[in-house]
This record gives sequence, C-alpha cells and structure tokens, in this order.
Amino acid sequence: DKLKNNNRTEKSITSLATTVGSLVPRYVIILLCTLAYYVGRAIFDTFSIPDGLIRPAENPFHGFSGMKRTLNYSIVLSIHVLKSFSLDPIGSSHEYGYDCIPEISGNDWRLCIPAGLLLLLLVIIVQCLRKGVESTVMLIVALSWMATLFPVSGLVKVGTFVADRIVVASSVVLAVFGARFLVHFILGNQTSTSPQNSKSRSRPLTVGIRSSLVAAGIVFMGYRVMHRSGEWMTSPDLLESSLKACPRSAKSNLEISKIYSGLYPEKLDMELAKTYIEKAEEIDPEYCDIHWQWAQLLFKQQRYLEFEGRLTKAVTCPFTTGGAYPLFEQYWGMVSQDPNHGAAAVKRRAEYVTIIQAAVAEAKDDEERNLKK
Repeated sequence: DKLKNNNRTEKSITSLATTVGSLVPRYVIILLCTLAYYVGRAIFDTFSIPDGLIRPAENPFHGFSGMKRTLNYSIVLSIHVLKSFSLDPIGSSHEYGYDCIPEISGNDWRLCIPAGLLLLLLVIIVQCLRKGVESTVMLIVALSWMATLFPVSGLVKVGTFVADRIVVASSVVLAVFGARFLVHFILGNQTSTSPQNSKSRSRPLTVGIRSSLVAAGIVFMGYRVMHRSGEWMTSPDLLESSLKACPRSAKSNLEISKIYSGLYPEKLDMELAKTYIEKAEEIDPEYCDIHWQWAQLLFKQQRYLEFEGRLTKAVTCPFTTGGAYPLFEQYWGMVSQDPNHGAAAVKRRAEYVTIIQAAVAEAKDDEERNLKK
C-alpha cells in the first residue's frame, strides 16, 4: 500500500510539474503582450480616452482622479466581481450612467464591499499557499480570468462604466470551479477509492436530495438566462428593463423617448415621449444629445419657434451635429422663402448662426487649451 501511495504521489508531482511547466511560458507570453500593448498606447498617446469624449450620462466617474477615482472605481470593480459570480447588487441593465450608482464619499458604507472582497481574496491566497503548489496554480488560473476586469479597475480611462458584457470572461471562474464544487457537493468523496475516504462518501438518499437542490438551482439560472435573453430581443423591452435597474439613466430615458416618438410606429405616444425626454433633461441638463430629440418632438407637434432653438442647440452639440446641421440648412432654406414670414425667418436664422459660430469658437479655444496642457 505504501508503495502504491508513493507511486501515486510521484505521478501527481510529475503531472503537476508538467502542468506548471506548460503554464509558465503561456503566462509569460500573455504578460509580455499585455505590456507591449500598454507601452504602445502610452507611446502613441492613446493610453486613455480624452476628457470630454465620454459624458457623465455614459460614465459619471470617467473624469475623476486621485483618491476620489480610487474609491469610486473600487465600487465599480467590486460590482463586476460580484456579477462574475452571479451576484448582482444593482440589477441588470445594458446601460449604467449618470446617477445610477451614486458617487462614493470617504465615509460611505458601500466601501465595505471592496474591503470585504479584498479580505476574502487575502484569505483565499493564504489558504491556497498553505495547501501547496496545486491549489496555488489553480488560484493563479482563476485570477488570470478575473484579470480580464482590468479595464473597469480605473487604472486607465476608458469609456466603459458598468457593463454586464465585461464579466463574460471572468464568469469562467464560476463555471469551472463552481461545477467542481457542485460535483463534490453531490457526491462527496464517492469517486475516491481511498479507504480513509469511505466514511465521507455520500449515501444514495443524500445524493438524491443534493442533486435535486442543484437541479433546482440550474433551472432557476436557466430561467434568468431566458428572461434576460428575451429582454435583449427588442429595444423597448431592453430599455424598460434598464430603467427598472437604473431609473435615473439620462441616456436610457432619452433612448426610450425616441421609441415612443415614432421610432416604433405601433408604440407612438407623444406625451409619453415628452415625459421621458423631460426626465432625461432633468437628470442631466448637460447631456446635449437631448436637444436633438427635443427638436424632433417639437417639429412633429408643429411648435416651430421652440423647435428652432432646440435645433440650434443640437447643431452645437458635437454628438448630434451630423444629423442636426443638414436639417438646420434644409429648414431655414424653406422658411426663408416664405413670402409672408420670410424676412422675419432670415433675421432669426442670423441670430441662430451667430450662436452656432460662438459655440464653435468656444470649442476651438477649449481644444487649444487642452492641447497646451
């Protein structure tokens, strides 16, 4: 028996050494590629997305720096870690933005979440190191999958805030190690041939009960997947689900306003569209995309004087200029030719052109100042 055990131990050590030997070169290559990627971005000055390109409606923490950034992104990273393990503290939404996750202050109780996760990680690391090389290697494999959450760590400025799609890779940890845990939970040491483990083998009744519990959990998870997949099938369902999780998302309120203003003819409801766009503007008045939606609503309601003001603001918004400016030229080209009101229209157009020119000049000045910095 001792000889057999020694042979098994030697085979295990040999197998482990082979595994470690095959993993090391791969991790070295991955680290070198990652380093080369970020060094290249730093050299070409594309390491971070410039300020101003990402708005608070899309990522309210993007412009933070120093300790303020560290504290707030510790929450963002913690949310993604929890989502990786199917624990969703904020609900499912395809868009998380302004006011979805309130800003963190120094004495915020939510900081207990990243602190608790960090403490748990330290405990796991210590336990794996105590158990030996095999457990440590498994830990490294798991952490390598969790490292895919790096973009939302706040170390570099990216456009992504909170997104369910980010945790696809990191959820492999739950899939692999969770499956191993469930097998052990159901069978105990039933697959082991060692005499000393015979007492810990699960009885048939116990196996049946545990299998039923696992099956119920799988059915529940399957229902969640089907329900969420169904919400992704149409924009109205997706946006409605997003507003349940994040009712103060200016972007989601704007997008659903478009749906009710005619994007989906069968859902046309101008009053509801107006309600949503008003809420979006109340949440984030600086979100200039709102003016383009307002302009289209007002035009459909034949409130042309208000439409002109909103259309002008949409032209000055760099994110809607492409659609707004052609309409601006087309509209004023038509109303200026009106025999009764053409002269007044020309005067109003001149005023709006002055506003646009002033906005363009201000934007150029801001760009020059940023380049000097």
